[in-house]
This record gives sequence, C-alpha cells and structure tokens, in this order.
Amino acid sequence: MKKILSLLVLITLGCGLSRANDSISVKSDTLAMSVVPPVLTWGENTAAQGAYKADYLYIPLVFEEYMPTDSVADCEEAEDLKLDVNDGWLKSAVKDRKRVKKMRYDAMIANPENVHFNGNDLPEPPKTYLIKTDPSKRMVTIEERKIEKLAVVETEAVKVKNWIHSFNGSVQFSQSYLSKNWYQGGENNVNVLASFVWNVKLNDNIHKKLLFENNVQYKVSVNSAPQDTVRGYSISQDLLQVNTKFGYKAIKKWYYSTNLRFKTQLFNNYKSNTHEMTTAFLSPAELNIGVGMTYNTVSKDKKIAFDMSISPLSVDMNICRDIKKLDPTNFGIDAGKHFKAEFGSNIEAKIAWKLCREVTWSSRLFAFTNYDHMQGDWENTFDFVINKYLSTRLYAHLRYDNSVDKHKDWKYWQFNEVLSFGFNYTFSM
Repeated sequence: MKKILSLLVLITLGCGLSRANDSISVKSDTLAMSVVPPVLTWGENTAAQGAYKADYLYIPLVFEEYMPTDSVADCEEAEDLKLDVNDGWLKSAVKDRKRVKKMRYDAMIANPENVHFNGNDLPEPPKTYLIKTDPSKRMVTIEERKIEKLAVVETEAVKVKNWIHSFNGSVQFSQSYLSKNWYQGGENNVNVLASFVWNVKLNDNIHKKLLFENNVQYKVSVNSAPQDTVRGYSISQDLLQVNTKFGYKAIKKWYYSTNLRFKTQLFNNYKSNTHEMTTAFLSPAELNIGVGMTYNTVSKDKKIAFDMSISPLSVDMNICRDIKKLDPTNFGIDAGKHFKAEFGSNIEAKIAWKLCREVTWSSRLFAFTNYDHMQGDWENTFDFVINKYLSTRLYAHLRYDNSVDKHKDWKYWQFNEVLSFGFNYTFSM
C-alpha cells in the first residue's frame, strides 16, 4: 500500500528527482508571457534534502489534448478517492495539479504561437495515467491511458476577409379601419414603411491604420390618403443617403479623415388634391464634403460603438435639378440657380448601443454652419426585436434649418416621428 501511495504522489505532482548538487535551468520562450517571465529557474532548490523538485508549471508548453470543460480529464476520478488514512494531502495535490494544468491550457489557447510541440507528434509521447478506486476491495489502481494519434485533416488556406458587409432590411406597416358610422369620424388608412441599409467597411483587424466605411440607406413611407381626390396616396418619407468615410490613423483612436455625405429622394411628391409638385429626384439634393479628424471606438463588450467626425474645413452644396416645376428658394438656393455651394464647418456623431438583447438604440447627429446660418439633423431609432423576423421600430427625426422661411408655429424647427411594426431581417458577411 505504501508503494502505491508513493507512486501516486510522484504521478500527481509530476515530480522528478535529479542528481544532488546539479542545477537545472531553462529559458522558456514557449510559455505565455502573461503566466511566467521569459527566463525561469526550473526546479526548487532543496539542498537540505540534496535534491531538486521539478515544477510542472514551468516546463515548455506541449499540447496534449482538447479540454472541453474546466476539469482536467486525467484527474477527475481522483476526486472520489476514499482511503482509510488521512488523504487531505492527496486532494490538495490533485487540486493544485488541475489548477496548474488549466493555467497551461489557457496560456496555449491565448497564445497559440508559443506552442511549438504536440504530445502526439513527439518521438515518444508522454504517458498519462488514470487513477481508479474500488471501495468494496479498498484498493487504488493506476492504469496507463492509451493515447490515440490525432487525425491529420487537410484544410484549405484561410482566406483573408478585407471587407466586412452587413445588410438590414425591414418592411413595417400600420392599418386602421373605421365603419362609416363611427361616432368619432375618421378615415380608413394603410401606412407602409420600407427601410434598407447596406454597410461596407474595411476590416480594421487587418488594416489597423486605415478607416474606410461606406453606408447606403434608403427609406420610403407610403400612406393611403382617402381625402386626396387626385392620387389616393401620399409619400411622407423618401430618403436615399450615401455616406463615405476614409481615414488614416493619427494617434490611438483618432484618424485624419475625409467625409462625404449625399442625400436626395427618388419619387415625386405633390400637395394634396393638386398637381403642384413639392419635391422630386435631385430636387432637392445635398452634398457635403469635409476634412478633419475622426474618433472611433468600440466598448470591450461590443455593445456600444461610437464614432465622431469633426471637419473644420467643409463644403456644402444644395442642388435643385428641376427649377421649372419647383422653386429653388425653398431649398436655400438663389432663384433661377440649380445649386449653391457654401464653405464652413461640420460635425457628425453616431452611436449604436445594444441596450439589451431585444432593444437597440442608434442615434446620429449632424450639423453644418457657414457662420451665417446653421443646419442640423438629429435622428434616433429604437428597434424592439420580437424574434428573428419581427420587430417594432420607433423613429424620431428632429431638424433645424434657419436658412429657410420661418414657420408660424415651429419657426426653424421640423420634426418627423414614425412608430411601426413589421418584418425585419439582418445578415452580415
């Protein structure tokens, strides 16, 4: 019994004896820097006993097996050892070995480039043992574990993904029906809101000094208009917007950057019960180009992404393609002119925050000034996810523009709010 316990001590602690008065040292460049320093002394000097005790933690990293859980497979059964003697030392040794083995395994996963050896590929694979107990016979047995060679699987070369694409599309609607004798009156109506967003950005894990992102989005909202005797429908929102940003890293999370923003609409829109056009494709359209600095960051848990661009030098162009049917002065353009360019400064800040698993908040603030008048947009979108394909969306857009005529009630402010429910689909590649 004593011989078995002595052998158990040697196996569990991974100890070995060397000749007295010999010193063993190793420069371990294979062990993760986060675990041990680059130069280590292998062994603990026990000169009083005339021996050196090897430490399993400090030997070179060798991959032996995959560990699907935090437990160490070759020590699991040792937890249930039942001996008639004081076995506290054994439980402590097993616990220490499991902790050391987990530390080594975590170091290999975190720093695979530091693992130069595979146990199954060594000339003589190391032997491992299983400890088994038989309480009925009051015996402890040790058996050698048979190690099977890992199968070599040929894989294709990993393809580098330079561009990251993401797409989000949604079609949401609301509907109302009223009987003709409804006591409060009103009209039947159906509202449909479609939104598509395509985002392409340069993979910053590969191109660490470059920032290049392109975003194309389109929103259209069509409402039934029973009171309109000419068309029977109206368009309350029609927006095609393209954003491009290119930057080169300056310091930490700051980039020298150039920003481009273009927006217009696709369909003609008219005043109710008339053929008088109010807006059309490229009438109006806005083009803004700015040069400055961009701050870009993502939280550690990936739930918050923040981006802010400051452009002290910026040019803003207002465009009106059809000046025969539309009055360009309504868009801040001089009468009889197709476009107007102004120099100034702009700022744009965007945040995307995953408040919880089902709720996401995204916000965008843009402001431009030529130091005479100012134009700004603040957009907020709350997405409430029901499941993979259904969601509810609350969209609010506040706009300020003191270059146009003052409104009686809202003055220079404009506001648009939409609450919708419907289908939603998102994917990335």
